[in-house]
Amino acid sequence: YPSQEEELYIGGTSMGAITSYGLLTRYEWIKKACLFMGAPQYEEFSKLMFELAAQRGIHLTEEQKKQVFEEISADDLSKDVSVLKGRQLYIWHGTEDKTVPYSFAERFVKQLQNSPDVNNADITFFAEKGADHKITRKAMLDAAAWFEQQRTNQIKVTLSYES
Repeated sequence: YPSQEEELYIGGTSMGAITSYGLLTRYEWIKKACLFMGAPQYEEFSKLMFELAAQRGIHLTEEQKKQVFEEISADDLSKDVSVLKGRQLYIWHGTEDKTVPYSFAERFVKQLQNSPDVNNADITFFAEKGADHKITRKAMLDAAAWFEQQRTNQIKVTLSYES
């Protein structure tokens, strides 16, 4: 979508959303993001990945894990959501996602709602009941409508849980 010259929109799905969350910690000129089934809690998500790797016979040393945590710590958006002040986010996550568990999105959105630094009107959250780690048609249409609303500066607030 064409946007204001000073605005840049980013988006991602799964690992792309995880990466996009990290970009928001580094680049204040990114003003809007569309995030499908990501996890901004880098350290917490890494711990889960280490556990899953161990279950599959891949074992990292404590020193290797420590090195990973040191490298990703600065990009863990959940550590400082104040960087989101004045930015608009669209977050979608399926409630039955087992690859990037829904609980990461749910906890992050609650963190945003409780932060004095984040305007709830800037956050659109679509928790799609029954959806797993695949973006649904409904989610794509909703995200497209969000982008169009952003483009035309008609901000619409949605904090919804589909029943």
